[in-house]
Amino acid sequence: MKDNSFVVWDDQRSGLVTTEAAYREFVRAARLRPVIAAQLRRLREGADVVAVGAFIRTAYFDAQVPDDVAAALEEACADLGGPDAELVVGSVVADDQLDEFLTGPHEIFVGVSGQRALQAAVKRCWGSLFNDRAIIYREVRDIDHLAVDLAVRIEPMATTSTSRTAEADLQDTSVG
Repeated sequence: MKDNSFVVWDDQRSGLVTTEAAYREFVRAARLRPVIAAQLRRLREGADVVAVGAFIRTAYFDAQVPDDVAAALEEACADLGGPDAELVVGSVVADDQLDEFLTGPHEIFVGVSGQRALQAAVKRCWGSLFNDRAIIYREVRDIDHLAVDLAVRIEPMATTSTSRTAEADLQDTSVG
């Protein structure tokens, strides 16, 4: 696979990682920044964190993956066994501002097969940046929610023991 601006190959783990550019393009194309900002204002005015997080995550889930990001994912995943390959998809925050509490996976999906399911899993991973725990963590530490990016690791799932290994690898916070 040839690396592109949205997906890079990780030789060390025989998998793919979406880039910060892919996440940012998704947020830009889906016009999520104003939605996030409005919901965070509601939170600071006393709205329930559960409702705010659910609203933001729903906006992520309902948004379309931009065509160029979707094409990059599809092309890259061809090297992982083709369109019907079962994959392990997981989100990993890699940020110097965050400590052990929020590094590592927010979401992991096992047995993902097909482009539609892959895009849905990637969106759910990106949306996991706004789970209740992550929102509270950033609020308490005054970390800008819109300055944190998220990588998504995509690995082949050959067998049950392989999926456990892949799941454990997703928890490695050295993803950049």
